[in-house]
Amino acid sequence: MSAKAFCGLLHKYLFAAAQLLFAASAVAQEVNINFDGGPAPAKSFMQAALAVDTALPPVPAAASLKKWTVMVYVNGRNNLEYWGLTDVNEMETVGSSPDVNVVVELGRTTSYAVSDGDWAGSRRYLIWKDDDPYHIASPVLQEIPQPDMGDWKHLVEFGGWAKQNFPAQHYMLIVWNHGSGWNKLLKADTLKGISYDYDTKNHISTPQLAQALAAIGKVDVYASDACLMQMAEVDYEIRKAADYIVGSEESEPGEGFTYDALLNPLVNRPGMTAEDLGRLAVNSYADHYQPLNKGTTMSLVRTSALPALLSNASAFADAVMNSNALEAAKKARTEARKFYFPYDKDLYDFVRLAMSYVQTPEVSGAGKKLLAFLERDLVIYHRYTGEKYVNTHGLSVYLPDDKYNPNYDELAWSKAGSWNEFVNWLLTPPPPAPAFAK
Repeated sequence: MSAKAFCGLLHKYLFAAAQLLFAASAVAQEVNINFDGGPAPAKSFMQAALAVDTALPPVPAAASLKKWTVMVYVNGRNNLEYWGLTDVNEMETVGSSPDVNVVVELGRTTSYAVSDGDWAGSRRYLIWKDDDPYHIASPVLQEIPQPDMGDWKHLVEFGGWAKQNFPAQHYMLIVWNHGSGWNKLLKADTLKGISYDYDTKNHISTPQLAQALAAIGKVDVYASDACLMQMAEVDYEIRKAADYIVGSEESEPGEGFTYDALLNPLVNRPGMTAEDLGRLAVNSYADHYQPLNKGTTMSLVRTSALPALLSNASAFADAVMNSNALEAAKKARTEARKFYFPYDKDLYDFVRLAMSYVQTPEVSGAGKKLLAFLERDLVIYHRYTGEKYVNTHGLSVYLPDDKYNPNYDELAWSKAGSWNEFVNWLLTPPPPAPAFAK
C-alpha cells in the first residue's frame, strides 16, 4: 500500500473512531476519553480506531444531540498563520465536552509560521483538551492538501461536514481571518469582505458569504473573528443565515477572539441560549483587551430586526435629502466616528450628529426613531475598550467622503433601500464660488 493510500485509510479510521467516541458516553468511557484532562493516550485511541466500522453513526434524535457545535473556520493561509495556530491551541485548553463539540478547519501556508510541523494545506479537527500551548494534539479527522479557503464553496464544505458529522441542538459558526467589511478595494470586480487566502489570491465577497451561509443552513450565532465586519451592509446581506451576528466595527488585534474565555463558560454551562453565547463572545473579547489598554469594539446584532433597520435608515436618509441641508449633512459625515477605513462610520454617531446639524421636524422624527431602534431592537449588546471608541454603538455603515464605489449598488442593502442614493447625494460637489469682477 502506498504512503498516500495508507494516510487516507488512517484518516478514515480516525474520523470514524472520533465519531463513535464522541457519539456515546459509554464508548467514550471504554476508550478512556478524558474531557477534564488531556486527550486519550494514542495507543488507546488507535485500538478503538481499528476496531470500529468505518460507516458514520446515524444522526441521533434531537433529544440526544449535544447542546452546541461550535464550528471555527480558521483561514491561516496568509500573514495571520501564527495567530491561527495560537488560537487553535487556545481552544485546546478547553476542548470539547459531552455537551459541546468544538470543530475546526485550520489552513496554513508555507510563507509565515514554521512551528508545529510547518505543514501546509488544511486540516479538520475535533478539538480535545490539551495543555501544550505549542502543539496541536487534537486528532486530524480530514486533511486537504490544496484547499482554497478564499472560495465560499470551501466554507460550505466545511460547514456541511461539521453539521453532518457533529450534529447538535444549536450551532455557532465563526469565520476567522482578515476582514474588510462589505468592500476593500475600488475595483470594478471586487465586492470583497473576508477570508483572504494568499496562496490562491482569493477571498469571499459579502454576497458570497451570504450564499455560503445559506448553503450551510441556518446557525444560531454567526461571528466574524475578523476586522471591520459589523456593518449594516454585511449584516443585512446575511440576515437569514443566523439568529444573532457577532462582529467588530473596528480592526481586531492579531490575537482576535479569546477562545479559552469564550469556550470555557459554554462547556461549563452548555444550556445557555444563543443570545447568552453572543453576549459571552462580546464580553470575553472586551474583557481580554480592556486591561491591555487596546482599543477595540465588539457587538451583538439581532437579525430579525434587520429588515426594519433598512426601512428606518432609508426613511432617515430620505428625510435628510429632502431637507436640502447638504453641507450640514456633510459636516455630520466628517465628524462621525470613523474606523480603519475612513469611509466606515458608526451609524448611531452619524445620525446623532446629523440631527443636531439638520434641524427640521422630519429629520428629528426619523432620527429619533432610528436611534431608539438601534439601541432597543437591533444592537442588543455592545462594548468598546479605549476612550477613542466612546462614540461607537455597535454598527457601522458606508459613508465615503471622496468617491463612490459602484459595486455598492449590487448589495442587497442598496437594492432594497435608499442608502446608496443618500451616499451619492452626500458626495455632491459644492456649488462653484461666485466670480467677482475687478
